[in-house]
Amino acid sequence: MSGGLWLYAFVDDVVLVGHDLGLGLAGEPLRLVAPAGLRAVVGALPGAPPAPTPAALREHDAAVRRLEGLAGAVLPARFGQVAADEAALAERIGPRVDALRRALDLVRGREQMTLRLFGPLEATGALPAADDPGDTGLGPGARYLARRRAALGVPEAAGLLEALGARVRATRVERPAAGAGELLASVYHLVDRGAADGYRAQVEALAPGLAPRRVRVSGPWPAYAFAGEAP
Repeated sequence: MSGGLWLYAFVDDVVLVGHDLGLGLAGEPLRLVAPAGLRAVVGALPGAPPAPTPAALREHDAAVRRLEGLAGAVLPARFGQVAADEAALAERIGPRVDALRRALDLVRGREQMTLRLFGPLEATGALPAADDPGDTGLGPGARYLARRRAALGVPEAAGLLEALGARVRATRVERPAAGAGELLASVYHLVDRGAADGYRAQVEALAPGLAPRRVRVSGPWPAYAFAGEAP
């Protein structure tokens, strides 16, 4: 496809109307559109869509992060999502409008922290990964059980994940394919904006207790791991 609209994120704040959203990864001005009743930030590409090079990925991320400084809820789009025009974008997301609205509710006022767990597998093998869908509409007891299920999805670090539970609003767990070396799991946590320092400090305080396993913490990031419904 030559040209087209590059999708950066879905947002929920009308305060963005008339605001200078800056430039996109190809130097194009970003603008706010409303496909299928949602607000989305797009840029009109001057040429063919860029390849997923490290530089292009950084520019895409920079645009999303800039939006996070302006909007209460930012649901990032995966890199490389291009539509011919606004009508084509509306047609693409139409069947997923309700899911996208739920995802926006989930990420509102929140950001992502990422844990990578390295080391030997449990002798008994790993349990299947579990996802905590978040606290939207759940009572305290249901939220506790959801966090507990997520911790059990990574038994090698269950103590750490349970200790972090009060800070975490939603969880995604990914297990690597066979042959990924010492990487045991990637755990994505959605936390309140501004909570990253406390989260990181708690991880670093508890990490020695995981030996011989190791944990690496990064973030805060835009909520890429929680944008599964975004095209």
